[in-house]
Formats: sequence, structure tokens, C-alpha cells
Amino acid sequence: MKMRNFVVASLALFLIAGAAFGQVTLPQRNTYYTFTLPDTNTFAGANGFYDNFINLQATNLGDSIAYNWSIESLAQGFNWATGGNFSLNYSLTAPTQYTGNLQAVNGLTDTMEISYGFPVGADFSQSFITTGYAYGHYVLNFSGGGFSGVTNGNPYYLYLSIPGDWSTQGTAQGDHNFISLNSNWTINNDFVYSSGTTYFSASELNYQGDNPQLQFQLIGAPTPEPSSMVLLGTGLVGLAGAVRRKLRG
Repeated sequence: MKMRNFVVASLALFLIAGAAFGQVTLPQRNTYYTFTLPDTNTFAGANGFYDNFINLQATNLGDSIAYNWSIESLAQGFNWATGGNFSLNYSLTAPTQYTGNLQAVNGLTDTMEISYGFPVGADFSQSFITTGYAYGHYVLNFSGGGFSGVTNGNPYYLYLSIPGDWSTQGTAQGDHNFISLNSNWTINNDFVYSSGTTYFSASELNYQGDNPQLQFQLIGAPTPEPSSMVLLGTGLVGLAGAVRRKLRG
């Protein structure tokens, strides 16, 4: 997939658009992507789980915030909850947008969790992952990392876990192909393999609206050569002819 497609698609990724924070601030955000890869050759059936923990800080009981969260069109099992110090009422206000109202009722601090699953999509408006072909291989494309969701000047952390060993940078089968990350972000774990899982993490400790915009690919099995497909097709035609001759005989 060409870089241009990633750049265009990244603009269509999910957008968190909080209202003016007023007396409620968001002092930290932790975002996790956990992948499931039943087929690492063609990435058929690939999916993942997207989980966010965003801290809430009020000045006084009764302080509130209106908050919008946009999702990809193929998002599955959307969930939004708090730890109980803040009340939460939310609803689907557009085909891919939830709007919530949070209020400090039992305490001045809390953590809200927003999570959902994601399958393979046709493009990045549908999901964080797509499949395709590049470098003569099947590939799984990722573009995401989140937008906003933390008050400027505070830390924002990003974590990914991928089953299997994808620690080698490259374009051969079993490699990962790192494409981009916002230059203001720091990579803390750069596709590190440990105990059956590959980990990536990054952070921006002084968030100023500079979203991570992480993009990479996982490289699967080689795709069949066109000449091989022609020979396969010719062989099947020949086999069919032989079967017909045998039946006539």
C-alpha cells in the first residue's frame, strides 16, 4: 500500500472531540491495542481489541464535562464506563459517534474506560486494520493511535501487543515494516519480542495536540506469482479435460 493511502486514511481515523474542559481536566490517557492473528500467512480473520483509560479530575463536586467519541464504522461491542466517582450518561448521536455527559458526584477523581473490538476493514474509516498486498507478500496494515483525549501538557501513553515474533524490521515474511510515528512522540518499546508476544509502546509526556499517528505493516506469506497462477489454471483445465475423456471412454 502506498504511503499516500496511509496519509489519506489517517485523516479518517477515529476522532475524540471533547467539549471545552472547564473545571474537569483529563490528566492522563493510556491506550491499548491487542491483536488476534489466527492466520499469519494471509491475515484472514485478523481482529483486535481497543481499550482506553482516561483519567478525570474535577475541581468541585458537581463539575461536569460533555464528551464526544467517534468510532470506526465496523467497531464491535462498544463500552463506556467510569469507576463510580463520576456519573456517566451516553448515547449514540450519529452513526459513528457517541456523546456522553460525565459529572463528579462521589469524588473529584475517576478513570473512564472506552473500549471496543475491531475486525479487518476495507479502509481505515472502517477499522484500524486492513489487509492487502505489498513487496510480493500479503500484508496487514495498521493506522491509528488516537486523537485528543487528554488535556494539553499531560502524558499520553500508547501500547500495542501482537501475538508472535514480529520484532524484525523489514519486508520479508514475519517482519514488521514501520512507517511512521509523530516525531514529538518517544518510542519506549520498539517491536520487542518477549514470551510469545511482540510489544510496541510510545509516549508523549507533554501532549500538545500532537497525536501519535502510528502506521506500520505486518508482512505475511508471499503472494502467488502471476505465472504460477496461469500454470495452475492451465493444469486445472487439463485435469478437467482428462476427466471428461475418461467419462466418455
